[in-house]
Amino acid sequence: MKDDQHTKRGAQSAVDELEMKPMGIEDLDEVIEIEKSSFPTPWTLGIFMREFELEFSHRYVFDLAGGVAGYIVFWLIEGEVHIMSVAVRRDLRRLGIGTEVLKRSLEKAKEIGGRYVFLEVREYNDAGVGLYRKMGFRVVYKRRGYYTDTKEDALIMVRDI
Repeated sequence: MKDDQHTKRGAQSAVDELEMKPMGIEDLDEVIEIEKSSFPTPWTLGIFMREFELEFSHRYVFDLAGGVAGYIVFWLIEGEVHIMSVAVRRDLRRLGIGTEVLKRSLEKAKEIGGRYVFLEVREYNDAGVGLYRKMGFRVVYKRRGYYTDTKEDALIMVRDI
């Protein structure tokens, strides 16, 4: 029981220490490492660089003790927020950081005009689907064969902000 309490305190401490800041070019090495360890077909440096050129793209990193613990990229177009990519460093998963990344990002999106948010998630990404459901997202559609790398279906999930 004590170990579980220490783990919970450590997780809360990690969440409390997270610093949300705009993603900069200097963050991309760490972001790309997280991306590579998170997705079968990770975004490339070129894809991330393109995001810096898009007026409607919003990019944030979540620092923990001077290193990137997680990140999010979302688009905001006429009140519609589309989460493009979100991930947490592998060794920091299951500590509540993903929940905090989404919570703070949705607060920011609302602050800048977001009214509702949607995303695609691999149907069998149980951790991702569970997190999104916990955060109030609901499945509205299944897009068959959406992921070209594996031919997996995508669940389209939405929620109001």
